[in-house]
Amino acid sequence: MDSWKTTALWLLAAAGLALMTLSGLAAHGLPFIPALLCVIAAACALHAPTRGQVMDKLLRAFSGSAVRSVLIVVGALMLIQLLPLEMALLLAGDVLVYLEAVMAISLLAAGTRLRPMRAAIVARAAEVMTRLTARRRDAVRAIRAPRPGGRRRPAPDDSDGAWAFA
Repeated sequence: MDSWKTTALWLLAAAGLALMTLSGLAAHGLPFIPALLCVIAAACALHAPTRGQVMDKLLRAFSGSAVRSVLIVVGALMLIQLLPLEMALLLAGDVLVYLEAVMAISLLAAGTRLRPMRAAIVARAAEVMTRLTARRRDAVRAIRAPRPGGRRRPAPDDSDGAWAFA
C-alpha cells in the first residue's frame, strides 16, 4: 500500500476517534480509550517510524495463537461486566428481606391501631342489626296475630283410600 494511502487511512481513523471522544465529552463522560486511540492514530498518521512500530505490534497481536489469547481476554472482559449485575441481584435480595421485615412490623402496628376502630364498627353494626331485627319481629307478629271470630275449615276427608294428586 502506498504511503499516502496509509497516512490517509490513519488520519481517517484519528478523525473518527476524535468524533467519538468529543461525543463522550459532550455527554459529560470521560472517554479515555477513544482519546488514547485518537492520539495513537494521529501519531501513526504523522510519523512513519511510529506507524511501523504500531503496525508490527498489531500484526503480531492478531496472528496465530495471539488471536486466541486476545479472544480469551475479551471474553474475560465481557464476563467481568456481569459482576455488577450479580452484585445488584445479591443486594436486591437483601433489600427485599429488609423490606419484608419492615412490612411485617408495619402490619403489626396497623393491627394495633385498627383494633379499637374495628371494635367500634362491630358494636355499631350489632346495634343496627338489633334495631332491624326488632322491627322485623314486630312486623311478623303483627301479620301472624289470630283473627277474632275466624273459623278454621275442616280437613278434607280421604276415607275412600284414593290418593289425591295436585
